[in-house]
Amino acid sequence: MSAHHTVQTFVYKRHRQTSYKLDVYLPDVTKFSLVASLSRQILAAASFSSAPTKPAPGEAEDHALPVLLYFHGGGLCSGERENNEDGLDAGFCVISAEYSLFHPASGHDIVEDVKDCVAWIANELNPKLGDGGQNIDPKRIVVSGSSAGGYLTYLAGLYAEPKPKALVPIYPMGGDYLTDRYYNGADSLPYDIPLFTSNSPFKAFCDLPSTATHCATSPINCDDPRLVYVWYLYQMGTLVDVLTGEDGLSAKLKSLPESERGSAIPEKSRYLFPQLVADSTFPPTMVVHGTQDSAVPVTESRSFVQVLKGKGVDAKLVEFDGEHGFDTTAEGDMEEKRRVLGGVVPWCLEMVGKEKK
Repeated sequence: MSAHHTVQTFVYKRHRQTSYKLDVYLPDVTKFSLVASLSRQILAAASFSSAPTKPAPGEAEDHALPVLLYFHGGGLCSGERENNEDGLDAGFCVISAEYSLFHPASGHDIVEDVKDCVAWIANELNPKLGDGGQNIDPKRIVVSGSSAGGYLTYLAGLYAEPKPKALVPIYPMGGDYLTDRYYNGADSLPYDIPLFTSNSPFKAFCDLPSTATHCATSPINCDDPRLVYVWYLYQMGTLVDVLTGEDGLSAKLKSLPESERGSAIPEKSRYLFPQLVADSTFPPTMVVHGTQDSAVPVTESRSFVQVLKGKGVDAKLVEFDGEHGFDTTAEGDMEEKRRVLGGVVPWCLEMVGKEKK
């Protein structure tokens, strides 16, 4: 983790009385010229370029940083911007953004947040940074996210403009929303979470109309019912209802064989299912997922990576013998964890260093 950085917070959109914020982490100005120089060397090597590491006479020195945009987890129901500085020492501007949460928002709102966030970064951030000598390169954006944030990472690959150079979903939701686990309900929940006897803990936000003020941040603590709301949706088999905003859709899909569910998704919501719409334009993708994941089975990532490869996308799955959130704990094989996670930033640098084809 870098000890040389500054952080600034900006509002990237306002919608229905809600301000959506992001935190921008930049290398400290005293370290910046060194980081920029090293970044240019790494990027030149990654692109197999013989480009000089210093500007030619008369040319302005290029200090534009690639961007690593991160979306937090929380089951699409909870969470907040996280103090995420991974990538700073490699020369990235690291950005952590918030987004609309279930309820009253749906997946349709989240797609718009992702699009608006990337567009704001590309078009509005540099003027906000002022004349401090630091700016970002909007053509070199990598998007990452954990769990629910991994689903937003997929959405960025599908709909954000400019299109990200690469994606790093970490134990992501959304790789396969058509499996039985989303529709059959559950008679037990992971992590010793007791079954819910009613929806009363969630009524304060479940009963809000879709036009109500959206929630864009919900600190993860034991007193916040949003923290466990996603598990209530799994128990009831209704997460897809909330994702699409279409009551009764989950019950309809449950009645169908898994192979027929994709064609039964209403056209207006089909774009929320990455496995149904990804094509050859999807960015290069490195998925990192634990094989012991109790929250999001690794089989979902295996399935989606195969979908991407079938479309000709540069996609790979890096598996780790760990649980959901393995990167946030000191448990497990730390040496193996460092090996797995240590390969992420160099791969990102390689992707942003490649020449545009």
